[in-house]
Amino acid sequence: MAVIMGTRPKIPFFQSLLDSSNDGIVSTEKGRLPGVTRFAEVDSDHTFIQMHPETIRLARDFLRSGSWNP
Repeated sequence: MAVIMGTRPKIPFFQSLLDSSNDGIVSTEKGRLPGVTRFAEVDSDHTFIQMHPETIRLARDFLRSGSWNP
């Protein structure tokens, strides 16, 4: 299992309610789940992380090989 989390909060109000590293909705620490074999943080907000080029590359690499290059 792999997790890709964003680190660019766009909503300042919610940012103050979360841990220091977050995407404005979810703290990156919440993505560190048991069983995760790969974890990455991408400079993106929560809403548009799926369209970020690095997210696409990481997901593609993981689906092909079960891993990714840092």
